[in-house]
Amino acid sequence: MSSLQCLLLLGTASLLQAACPNVPVFAEFDPEKFSGVWYWTEWYDNGWISQQIPNIMSCVTSNFTMTETGNFSVELKWDNLLTEQQWTATGRLVQQATPNHFEASFPISFMIPNGQFYIIDGVHRTWAVVYTCREILFGMSQIQTAWILHRNPNGRRQRNALAKRWELKPGLKVFIDADKFRRFNDTEACSTLD
Repeated sequence: MSSLQCLLLLGTASLLQAACPNVPVFAEFDPEKFSGVWYWTEWYDNGWISQQIPNIMSCVTSNFTMTETGNFSVELKWDNLLTEQQWTATGRLVQQATPNHFEASFPISFMIPNGQFYIIDGVHRTWAVVYTCREILFGMSQIQTAWILHRNPNGRRQRNALAKRWELKPGLKVFIDADKFRRFNDTEACSTLD
């Protein structure tokens, strides 16, 4: 397989930065307040594969339920635009070294890759930014995704507010450019998670 073919297959993966970045601790993160229903209103545009997301899915919702051990069970639902059916995936997030760091495990790992899962910023009652990173090819590369979640499907766009907020948190803007978040087209049409 040529190098060009490998790059095309990996899409959002970066061969220049093999290891997942060190993610800052989100000191204000409160797992109990994070629990509940979230609408995935914005996706991170970091390559060709991520640019296909709005053509494949819409109305992405999740329900994070905190367990007695401080971990989360997660139910994801989304409308698959290719099959015109609603899909569901359940998984779990296992707490790691810091309160905002989890190991994600999902049988369908398209939405949230199995690997590192972080809640990196947010205001628990209204919005949150989640970031995932999974090392692949024996640690030679990684796949990164990021999403802005909102408690309300009609929630206001957060991209511009994040850019200003992250000026004060330079550790976040090192690996995520807030200007690359794109809003899903039809979040207003989404119903609540059943």
